[in-house]
Amino acid sequence: MAQNLQAPWSVAFYKDTVLVSERDSGRILELDDQRPAQAREVATVAGVSASGEGGLLGLSVHGDSLYAYSTTETDNRIQRFPLKHGSDGVELGAPETIVDGIARPISTMAVDWPSAQTESSMQRSATPATGALPKTVSRSRARSCG
Repeated sequence: MAQNLQAPWSVAFYKDTVLVSERDSGRILELDDQRPAQAREVATVAGVSASGEGGLLGLSVHGDSLYAYSTTETDNRIQRFPLKHGSDGVELGAPETIVDGIARPISTMAVDWPSAQTESSMQRSATPATGALPKTVSRSRARSCG
């Protein structure tokens, strides 16, 4: 059984090899039958921003490619990495960004709620992912949203 994993989040299989992602560190680890308790670091996905519900969120393997879904400071994205077996185990090649600009979940963004709310409205800051203008929400509407 693997030990000392930090926020393991996703599992993918490359041939007979188990790959596990760590959400907060952005690391991709290889689990091996010969050393089940010692996960080997294959790579760290650059630019991963682990805040709120963000981080290295998913792995998928298709053929000799690994797809990683992750959160950065500005967006969510999907990257493709070439995969191969090397002398020490699985190796990743250079990433290619397949899709970027996917909006980050609101819980991973800083939202600036004013400390003094008026009776008629509350304002929230623009979301960095969309660049939307500040929006005014009536108190009654905000209450009805939970």
